Amino acid sequence: MTAIAGTPIDPEGPGPDASVSPQLPENRLLRWLLGATGISSLGDGVAAVCLPLLTAQATSDPRIVAGVAAAQRLPWLLFALPSGALADRYDRRFLLQGADVVRLVVLAGFAVLVASDHAHLVAIFALAVTLGTFESLFAAASLAVVPMLVAPAGRGRANGRLFSIQMTGEQFLGPALGGALFSVAMAAPFVVDSVSFALSALMLGVAVPRVARHGPPEEARTSLSDEMRDGLRWFRGSRPLVVLTGLIATLAFCQAMAFAVLVLLALRDFHLSSAGYGVFLAVGAAGNIGGGMLATRLRTDPATTLALSAGVAAAAYAVVGSANGAVLAAGALCVEAVAVAIGNVTSVTLRQNLIPLHYMGRVGSVVRTC
Repeated sequence: MTAIAGTPIDPEGPGPDASVSPQLPENRLLRWLLGATGISSLGDGVAAVCLPLLTAQATSDPRIVAGVAAAQRLPWLLFALPSGALADRYDRRFLLQGADVVRLVVLAGFAVLVASDHAHLVAIFALAVTLGTFESLFAAASLAVVPMLVAPAGRGRANGRLFSIQMTGEQFLGPALGGALFSVAMAAPFVVDSVSFALSALMLGVAVPRVARHGPPEEARTSLSDEMRDGLRWFRGSRPLVVLTGLIATLAFCQAMAFAVLVLLALRDFHLSSAGYGVFLAVGAAGNIGGGMLATRLRTDPATTLALSAGVAAAAYAVVGSANGAVLAAGALCVEAVAVAIGNVTSVTLRQNLIPLHYMGRVGSVVRTC
């Protein structure tokens, strides 16, 4: 891990524009971005806790429950690279708003299916794949937003605040509210998420500057597949980024195995209700909020920070797996969340400083594919 310690060096020349102000409180556009992130994350948290609950009502087969989680991540494997190339080719604000609009329409339609008792397993899998597809496009374009608004000196702090706000909605307030709404009306959480995407699209229109072109001039462009290969070549040429990606991909693989069937552990072994499951996730995820803010205050080098984060998370998973009650398991998940938050903020900031802005979509998508 020593390869990622110290100051990142851009092998292709200067990275994102360093002329933007690093003073976060004075950055009005970034405040709009924080607001859009908070609203969208709250809606995501409300709906995310209810999709596995809805699946668990339709089947008790843990393979199918885990399959829904896998279906939502499958587009990241299939479409992340094309999404990254599109994000480097076209206006990122248009892509972000477009992804939000499509998701709000899809979720509104799914809410109708749930309300009319037609949300069968096929519809659940279709929703998971659709959300994952446009989430991959949104993520490809959003990676470059912070470098567009904040100079390198302020990115760690900006990423910490964004992560804390995102986790507050997505994994703390959202799941608790989602579990309560699901117990009253199963369609309500999906309606709330649909509305949150509408508000997010409006706020992103203010937050993200319109840039018609990010890559080379139109006459110098090649095909989309050539641009994807160009991004892969840049990725392979950056040894620090390759090492970082290997670590993050391994940790994400292990985390996904645990969280894909966590709903069954909570409902069967801990005998929690739907509302109780939402609270269980919220308590466990509370560490994300503090972890995101703590990451901005650490003075250790990135390699040490990532290694310690991985070790703490591993120990926390062992406690969750051996816990005989929801209280101990939720406490261990909270510790795991602190470690994951610190690791996430550190790795995202490293990626933003390593990757030039005009490669951000393509190279960032290689990382997400892994």
